[in-house]
Amino acid sequence: MFEQEGQNGWTEETVQFPAGLWEDGGPPISVVERGTSIAGLRNGEWVTVDPEGRIRKRTSFRRGERHGPYATFHENGGLRSRGRRDRGLPDGPIESFYPDGQLRVRAFFSGGVFHGPWESYDEAGRILFRGSFFEGQKCGEWLEAGEIRRYQGCRGTHGARSTAEHTGSTGRAPVTASTPSMEGHQDG
Repeated sequence: MFEQEGQNGWTEETVQFPAGLWEDGGPPISVVERGTSIAGLRNGEWVTVDPEGRIRKRTSFRRGERHGPYATFHENGGLRSRGRRDRGLPDGPIESFYPDGQLRVRAFFSGGVFHGPWESYDEAGRILFRGSFFEGQKCGEWLEAGEIRRYQGCRGTHGARSTAEHTGSTGRAPVTASTPSMEGHQDG
């Protein structure tokens, strides 16, 4: 990493990502990250710019920790993902999008764990998964790849059905090929 003092008190860092570690696993890329630092800690908005000068990420920091809104962008400039962090942890709604702007995932976090509604879509806009989480566990009724599944009831979270039947001794969803993922979500 190369760091230099920029104009208006901004700090610039050049960061080299090895092959496969930037976005969709492409070739090596060197990006420039710009923002303000206080006592050597990132503070306020930091912007990541690719070699062609395109903004690829906007991330908020407070005293060196990710805190506040973030957004990432596809190579075509379209929105890739957006959300917010609270003291480093995902918190509140997050969304990710396909390169054409179609919604891919909308989910909610609380204190870094899934909590609330979840929905994901294929590239044609068809629903793949829809349901709710309670403190990181699937609960209530879920639509999973065209099939309805029921998990232990949610306890008052974001409108999920609390009377759904129990489908396992722990209420935790089994990890299967039909478990939703955050694939494609670039975290700020």
